[in-house]
Amino acid sequence: MKPPVEPKAEDCCNSGCNPCIFDVYEKQLQLYHISLRGEGEKLLEGENGISQLNYTTFVVTEKIIICDSHVLIKFKNLESHKKVTWSAGDHFLIKYYGETKSCTKAYTPLHFDKDKDSDFIILLKRYINGLVSNFLYALEIGTPTLWRGPYGSFKLFPNKYKRMFMIAQGTGIATFIKIIEDVLK
Repeated sequence: MKPPVEPKAEDCCNSGCNPCIFDVYEKQLQLYHISLRGEGEKLLEGENGISQLNYTTFVVTEKIIICDSHVLIKFKNLESHKKVTWSAGDHFLIKYYGETKSCTKAYTPLHFDKDKDSDFIILLKRYINGLVSNFLYALEIGTPTLWRGPYGSFKLFPNKYKRMFMIAQGTGIATFIKIIEDVLK
């Protein structure tokens, strides 16, 4: 296992993520020290096509305009053949670099089983004054973007509840898609 790279202050999105990038770093650092001592199970490295600590480049492969303010954007890592995996309720962070500002923004990844041409998809709502949403909306096919993740702490326990009620607004429904798929499996 390689030592984790300590995140910079600008890597935190200040959105109260659970876990925060700094929490992820601390956990990875503990795992690294355990691996150095030869304790614990063999730590599998590099199985996921996206990393929680390092940005991975994904290019836009397709854009499907739903209406003038919503679009589905498909992304693929052209350099790796590793499958991108995540759990229900997880999100990815995109790194935005502007002329005067850089930031990160969380988006819920989607995947459709029949879609073999992308690693993940996001459902984007474009906001008039939205810095990152306007950046993503304007992306062209082949444009590289930087992503990291998955992050999240939602746990689904099979057969624990008789009913499940879910409330979402707007594109927030994207999170529910994987949760519903997992419940139905």
